[in-house]
Amino acid sequence: MSATSVVRPHGQQPRSPGRVGPPSYRRRRRLLDSSNDPNLQETNERKRECERRKKKKKKKKKKKKKKKKKKKKKKKKKKARWWLLRNVPGCSCALRAKRKTDSKIVTPSGTPCAVPVLPASPIEHCLL
Repeated sequence: MSATSVVRPHGQQPRSPGRVGPPSYRRRRRLLDSSNDPNLQETNERKRECERRKKKKKKKKKKKKKKKKKKKKKKKKKKARWWLLRNVPGCSCALRAKRKTDSKIVTPSGTPCAVPVLPASPIEHCLL
């Protein structure tokens, strides 16, 4: 095998002797070297303008944030409890009255019901 053909692992490219430093540095150096040539000055200016335009375009683009959809909470159905009264015709109780003691049924406003409580269940009481 000769000295020029060196076996390299897959993926690596042969490095030319002129390649030194990152691409931005190389670009700058190339521009500096060719700045004395009158023919190349126009092309360099064009390149610079193109780069400026590209930078401006890149700056303008902004990603819009996606709004997260809020999940609607399901309302739990309140179970009918013995102390919650339904308004039955013939009774002066409000829609939901609390039965605090056995002797009194108190409406949400805080006033006791006019009908005295005789039976145990409030629904029977409302039918009186």
